[in-house]
Amino acid sequence: LLKGSAHEAAKQLLEGSNARDAMGTLGFSAFYMTHLLVALREAGDDENAERVRSEVIRRIDDGHDEWALAEIRRLLALDSLKTHKDQAAALDALHGAMRIANAQGAALWRLRTAQSIGRIHIESGRTEPARDLLALAIAAMPVSDAPLPDLVHARELVSRFG
Repeated sequence: LLKGSAHEAAKQLLEGSNARDAMGTLGFSAFYMTHLLVALREAGDDENAERVRSEVIRRIDDGHDEWALAEIRRLLALDSLKTHKDQAAALDALHGAMRIANAQGAALWRLRTAQSIGRIHIESGRTEPARDLLALAIAAMPVSDAPLPDLVHARELVSRFG
């Protein structure tokens, strides 16, 4: 049984990553560091979240984690939306993540990005573009009827606004 706070866990992960970096090895990939960024934000540790965010950006600019670039960009866009409240900038960044996912043929990253864009549209009262984008992303999945949580949620949204 795990005990403790999310803040303490995120702090320990960050310390471990920093220690590995100090030894000349990458502590965590940019992909995992992006999830650490999300955890730090949720724990209210904005100072360390900004440090991690900068490191994630440095690593992807250096070409790390190309395989997950669309998902990393999606999570960075959502982090920016949460911290800066700029929907237009977030949508622009999410569309960039969508282009990467499409270029890589990364169907799951495409679906997750479509869900993120869709949520912003829905929150703004624009349900039709959200529904259409999600329907396209679902159709592009290799197995569109699989019980994957991301697919189930996307299908529920399409049904709700269909």
